Amino acid sequence: MAIADLCLIEQYITDAATSDPRRRNEPVFKRTGTPVWVVIGYYLRACNGSVETAAQDYSLTLEEVQAALVYYQQHPELDVCREEASDNAVETLSGRMHLGPTHGPASAA
Repeated sequence: MAIADLCLIEQYITDAATSDPRRRNEPVFKRTGTPVWVVIGYYLRACNGSVETAAQDYSLTLEEVQAALVYYQQHPELDVCREEASDNAVETLSGRMHLGPTHGPASAA
């Protein structure tokens, strides 16, 4: 893994344990507290691999999403297949964001 990749992770993501009982101990974005798996799951399932869309829909920078992708490459065991949570996130964002036919299969009328 390149030094630049490790710097991205260090700059934008933390996986430090928390004592806050409202939060799970999982990797999150330092600035927003959003779990990395949520954004990666969204990126893989709803954005057709668009870093720009994932960044915009989660109010992240492109660099933050890139850091999440690098983190995921380094930690493939990261559980991005939390079906219920991922589906709910996609559904919620689809209803209030700009997800349309260009982000998924077009529906037949």
